[in-house]
Amino acid sequence: MTTYESALEYSQAGLRVVPCKPQSKEPLINDWPKRATTSPSQLRDWFEGHPERNIGLLTGGGVFAVDVDEEQGVKSLNGFVRGRSWPHTAMAETGNDGFHFLFRTNVQVPTQTGFRPGLDLRGESAKIVVAPSVHPDTGTVYRWISHPLDGIAIAPRWLQSWIVSESTATSNTPASGGSPLVLNHSGDVEALAADVIERFPVAQKGTRNAIMVKVLCSLLGRGQEAEVAAEVAIRWWQHFYDRGTIGTTPKEAARTIEKSIKSIIKSGSLQRAVSRDHSAKVAEQSLSPQQSAALGLSDQEANTHSLHTGLTTSLRSDLDRWFAEALLLHSQYEISKEPTREAIPFTSNQLRDLVETRHGRKLKDPEIERLKVKFVSRPDKPANRYELAEQTYTGSSYLRKPSELRLTGLQGLLPP
Repeated sequence: MTTYESALEYSQAGLRVVPCKPQSKEPLINDWPKRATTSPSQLRDWFEGHPERNIGLLTGGGVFAVDVDEEQGVKSLNGFVRGRSWPHTAMAETGNDGFHFLFRTNVQVPTQTGFRPGLDLRGESAKIVVAPSVHPDTGTVYRWISHPLDGIAIAPRWLQSWIVSESTATSNTPASGGSPLVLNHSGDVEALAADVIERFPVAQKGTRNAIMVKVLCSLLGRGQEAEVAAEVAIRWWQHFYDRGTIGTTPKEAARTIEKSIKSIIKSGSLQRAVSRDHSAKVAEQSLSPQQSAALGLSDQEANTHSLHTGLTTSLRSDLDRWFAEALLLHSQYEISKEPTREAIPFTSNQLRDLVETRHGRKLKDPEIERLKVKFVSRPDKPANRYELAEQTYTGSSYLRKPSELRLTGLQGLLPP
């Protein structure tokens, strides 16, 4: 994707773009807070034929960024959040081991540098540099983990309250320096409502509850806060009530939806929504006869010529073999998406759900951890039976970043 095409995507997300000098955070234009734009023609003038230019996004007027700087910033973020809600939202790696999180708000957000060690707020009349820009110090390309077109979440209430308490501003409206930001992406309530109405239609009476649960799981699983999910679900309910396929009046909707949301969150199923979608795709794959034999999943004698000695005999139980199978299938799937990938992202839930999908056995947390101890080495702790893989990075729930691994004992089983 060209720099110009990337700039157009930001404009489609309602984000105002600022051209920056090559491999620099310095704006290319004067008076950039006022001249930042979503205009396709202006973006063409700035970026078409100039792939070397960096891209900046103006913050303020309805959107702000939390800038996490390197390891110190990650530690500060963990302490700042302290177990409170941190919804899934647009998130980027910044090119120097840092991160940007974008949030929507209706309060004025002042720019604050170092409000915690390694943490900055980018608010009114500030900017952030974004993909595919090149970091000025490291030469590393910025990249999105979750793109703004996939949604910018409303900032959690506790964070907005903290911003208000820290700020001298008394207005709950965006600052006057530029037009308010109108975001036309999936994070908007209207867009979310249109999305679930299209994806989860109620064709006949009597099916409302089952479909409503799917609506709520879809919204909550995308990181929307409970209040947003409830508002969207009420609009979904009203739509199909007006069409006669939901018989209960919308007056009853709020109470029913609230109870359903509490039940879904309490069940813990949301944490596995993305993982289950992943396992369904991975489970469509199949192992070759040679792979199955090497893992002890078939009666065929394994040809271990290219394998590490002891692999087959180290997998002593069905759980051992199923865990190894899940690791191999997951890795094959990730590599098929990005053949040059060296580090393979993974979560325990992905491996757990693959085992359940293929064999109907739901692993408990202690079981999956024991399997990892037996077969996955970590920098400070080798696998205690046989190393199938090496964990090279430990993920962070706050950063929505999975762990990463590198196949070792299973490497010889990967297709050429």
